[in-house]
Amino acid sequence: MRLGSRQYQQTQAHNMESKYIELNSDRESSKKNKSACHRTLPTNGWGLEFLSSLTSVVLFIGLIVMFRIMDGKQYSEWPFSISLNAVTAILSTCCSAAMMHNVSAFIGQQKWIHLKQSSRTVYDIETFDEASRGPYGSILLLLRIPWNISTLGALITILRLGFSPFSQAAVNLEPRMVDILHNSSNFGYAHAYDRPVFQPGPNYDMTPDAMMQSAILQGLYDLKSMPIFSCDGACKWTDTYISLGFKSTCENVTTSTLKTRKCIRSAYEPVICECRPEVCNFTTPGNIVLTTRSSTMDATTFRINATRTESDGIVGSDGIAESFGDIARIAVYKSGYENTDFNATGINITECTIGFTAYEYKGARANGSTFSFGDVNEIDIQGVDWAWESDGPAHSTYISNESTILNLPSFRISNNDFQALQEFFETTTFQSEFVSGSYTNKSPGLSAALGGGIDVERAFDNMARSMTDYIRSGPNSKQAVGVGIESRIFVSIDWPWLIGPAILELAALIFAVCTIVATARKHEVPLWKSSALVLLNIKYDKNAGTIHGEFQGVKELEKMAKSSKARLE
Repeated sequence: MRLGSRQYQQTQAHNMESKYIELNSDRESSKKNKSACHRTLPTNGWGLEFLSSLTSVVLFIGLIVMFRIMDGKQYSEWPFSISLNAVTAILSTCCSAAMMHNVSAFIGQQKWIHLKQSSRTVYDIETFDEASRGPYGSILLLLRIPWNISTLGALITILRLGFSPFSQAAVNLEPRMVDILHNSSNFGYAHAYDRPVFQPGPNYDMTPDAMMQSAILQGLYDLKSMPIFSCDGACKWTDTYISLGFKSTCENVTTSTLKTRKCIRSAYEPVICECRPEVCNFTTPGNIVLTTRSSTMDATTFRINATRTESDGIVGSDGIAESFGDIARIAVYKSGYENTDFNATGINITECTIGFTAYEYKGARANGSTFSFGDVNEIDIQGVDWAWESDGPAHSTYISNESTILNLPSFRISNNDFQALQEFFETTTFQSEFVSGSYTNKSPGLSAALGGGIDVERAFDNMARSMTDYIRSGPNSKQAVGVGIESRIFVSIDWPWLIGPAILELAALIFAVCTIVATARKHEVPLWKSSALVLLNIKYDKNAGTIHGEFQGVKELEKMAKSSKARLE
């Protein structure tokens, strides 16, 4: 083979694996090119490696900055058309490629440092070359070469396969519920029960509140109605709301009431009939009279009676009251009977009071057609100071003092609505009975809603809740505005996944510095790296076990190669 003016003679083949060699310089050439041996500055030999290292570090820092900016933000805030995952893949791949360009070059240079230290097997050259090309050769280097600084380069080459996957694994796109402000999310609450009807004065026929009566019966019959609210999708209310409402307090008064039993035989039946009914009166602790009848052919199994509480004097002559009384008291009598003689069995008497109260609502949520409160607390307003409202017709509206209880608003209750409600509790709906047996029941009233095995206390609680719901959504309703809840995609960075890539980046820099320093300190180590052109500039002395070569840098070798021609013969 002829290369320019140089001639190479064919020599006998040798078993390279069985020979040990050391790297020696051509002393004459070394002296001529002494200055060339020491040129390890970036501008002379390591420029491209420095640039690649800088590129790798900048790309990795850019990746971290991008993650830091997007962490915890909505994915919709990503400003580019290309996806975040795609940009992450591109940056991590480019960073890994720039890193491996340097590591490959430094592994190649470590081969000459390795040969300069002492006599080595010639095949070590092949091992280092394979290691500079990829993970397989790096594994062989770990197995064949005693561990030294080149071991770090081999480990980087192997582990960098996880650089891009680990970087991409750090990016998580997860759905989160976010609050969206809009006025379409609302439910009602009220501080007043004061219908806008004509009120000429306190002494006139009260206009019934049909909607309130409907709410009372719905609650007693346990008829479920859709809660009144507005929400498009899912909504929540973070504020606390206080609303005027109703409460029910029930007590089993069977024992004390039975002690007041007074019975007589009815005088209205024909004397010739031996089945004249026995009429009994019971008086509850709340002074409600319950009348029952029984005979050999029938017996009262349900009886309800109600009476209004005394509202006169609630507000005194000075216009101030210490309490606002209950609206009404209701007593319910229930019993069974013996099949033979209709004697009453299992008598149960319950007395309930209905009155105004206030509720504190927290944590309201809605989803589709479902609406619920997270927490509901009752606030007793019986001890609140009440007075006649100064504006409007005299003695028409009660108003509470909002400063009496902390954070409690002022309430308004129409006297006319108050008395209309009391009148409804004194109608035949709440003053009726049901007689089992051979008896014609013309006014069964609420026997179907409260008789038999119905839980009376629960029924009246349902009634109070239904009345409160009507107050909240009625003519005095105020709107509690909430926020919509929508699912949005957020970017979440799992930072521990980046520990591995960061360690590799740091290890690559350490490996680079160690290789450059080692080359500079060993002045007679040529800066050949992994260049194939080195083969044209060295001579292997089999007998001496050395490799001789002019210590030219890669740049000089490339310059010489560009001006020379050769042909394989």
